[in-house]
Amino acid sequence: MSEDVALSIIVPVYNAAPYLPVLLASLLAQTHRDFEIIVVDDGSTDDSVSIIESFVSSDRRVRLLRQKNAGVSSARNRGLDVARGRWIGFADADDWIAPETYEIWLAQARQLDLDLLCGSSFRFEGATPKAPAWDGVSAARVVDGKRWMQEAVAARNWLHFVYLQLIRHDFLQRQSLRFVEGIVHEDVLWTAALMLGAPRVGQCPQPLYGYRITPGSLSGTDTPVIVRHRAESYFAVIDGLIAMARGQTGDAAVHAALMQQAGREAKHLYTVIAEDSAPGERAELAANFIARRYPQLIAEHGYGNRLRRHWRAFKARRVLAEIAQREHSTGIQGR
Repeated sequence: MSEDVALSIIVPVYNAAPYLPVLLASLLAQTHRDFEIIVVDDGSTDDSVSIIESFVSSDRRVRLLRQKNAGVSSARNRGLDVARGRWIGFADADDWIAPETYEIWLAQARQLDLDLLCGSSFRFEGATPKAPAWDGVSAARVVDGKRWMQEAVAARNWLHFVYLQLIRHDFLQRQSLRFVEGIVHEDVLWTAALMLGAPRVGQCPQPLYGYRITPGSLSGTDTPVIVRHRAESYFAVIDGLIAMARGQTGDAAVHAALMQQAGREAKHLYTVIAEDSAPGERAELAANFIARRYPQLIAEHGYGNRLRRHWRAFKARRVLAEIAQREHSTGIQGR
């Protein structure tokens, strides 16, 4: 890798034409100037590519990569493959970033000799950013990643947002970190892997990154296909966290933190199945949930009361009865 810029900012794009000009203009307006913007178009079918090309033609710091639609994880991995910066940042295509953001983040990361800096954000709606609603941390200090993970899980404040992370590139290379492709909620596993390997993690409390609340975003869409994908992704995330926990044989506190986060993600999955999934799929998803012993996981790691309160609403008995009825109607019995 030829490290001839201080920072690489990776931007995955899929059909983001209404928002791209605002995001890219905010990046090019950064007071820190030594960076490249790697825009990875993930098979957009709108005007996103032509918009990106207009920025490429006007500023040599903007680079465009194109690929067939493969998801945000694939796009981010593609950006990592070609990034030349000593530091790596990420931005979402529909957001807005305050002009001083990367100057402040880089100065703090260098001063404290960090492997990873976690920033803070504000949310906004509409065409332009509005007053911040801070969802960040309360103080700036340095801890190792495992300590960060323990404190974050204990506070139920797991800041897994990739766009708030400024990461030393050589640290990523030593850890051989990649995003898990083909799922959503991939940032949970990415952040857990980051923290397990990072000796020095710092936090910047200033809310500098503007996260746009966008109608029709993935988390707000409840079509059967999307719900199914969300559920299957949660299965992958939970199993991944459990696998990481099992790898922490010499550190009981980190093992417990990872298992507690797995329990929290199982609670989210439970809500998706119980409230969002279609009746025809609820039986299969619920049976998988039960077979993986996720109810026990939730009960053992801090979320049992909620599960017990809602277990009747989850209708596990009826769900299993649906499976039995379906097998009977199709002649599949005795397995």
